[in-house]
Amino acid sequence: MNRSESIRSETALSSSIDTVTGASSSTSVNISNTNTRSVRINVMEGVGARVVRGPDWKWGKQDGGEGHIGTVRNFESPEEVVVVWDNGTAANYRCAGAYDLRVLDSAPTGIKHDGTMCDTCRQQPIFGIRWKCAECTNFDLCSVCYHGDKHNMRHRFYRLANPGNERILIEPRRKSKKITARGIFPGARVVRGVDWQWEDQDGGNGRRGKVTEIQDWSAASPRSAAHVLWDNGAKNLYRVGFEGMADLKVLNDAKGGSFYRDHLPLLGLFYQYT
Repeated sequence: MNRSESIRSETALSSSIDTVTGASSSTSVNISNTNTRSVRINVMEGVGARVVRGPDWKWGKQDGGEGHIGTVRNFESPEEVVVVWDNGTAANYRCAGAYDLRVLDSAPTGIKHDGTMCDTCRQQPIFGIRWKCAECTNFDLCSVCYHGDKHNMRHRFYRLANPGNERILIEPRRKSKKITARGIFPGARVVRGVDWQWEDQDGGNGRRGKVTEIQDWSAASPRSAAHVLWDNGAKNLYRVGFEGMADLKVLNDAKGGSFYRDHLPLLGLFYQYT
């Protein structure tokens, strides 16, 4: 069955989500179908970004632990963002003044650098963060190749978060700290998540499946979906980041490679143009 054959449910969300309080001790997160575009429209670029904990993180293991991944669902204000972690927990976090989050991958948001190409994997244009070698002439990497240790590890790179943003010179990867990414990646065991709209494709609420591949929900939103093989034998593609949606919740996470933590931009500053 492909995605076009999926049966979309028009009823209210039937999945539950674990909600906790992040940046504001007096505000809990209530996620439902009322989460409309009106909340997100001015910061739509950020919705769907895949994030990890940032330098000002003080919320224990809400995220599942360092290296665990979440999805930006919406912005409550320019200072506060709602994230749904792959483990199903949702909370609000600070993205101005103090920075609770870093952007691991902005490709699901649709951000792209027209006229560029990754000189390793040949992605054209580069979606998400662009990494431009500071030592070589006209050499670029996408985030997957940058964190995958392509090109000379001793070379410094410029980080370009958005087209038109100021480029930031980054130290060489050779001596930088790497963190293992964990969450909804191939091999992870999952159940339906908060945005599930696919009736009983999974065999029913609480039924489990295994992620087989990370794919694109659409050509304009790379790495924004996961292909799942359910225990009942059904298989299909589900949203993990596309427009901030979380069709899945991880029970047993999987490793998704590693990343240079301190090279990632802070969520908030990331979307400021200069």
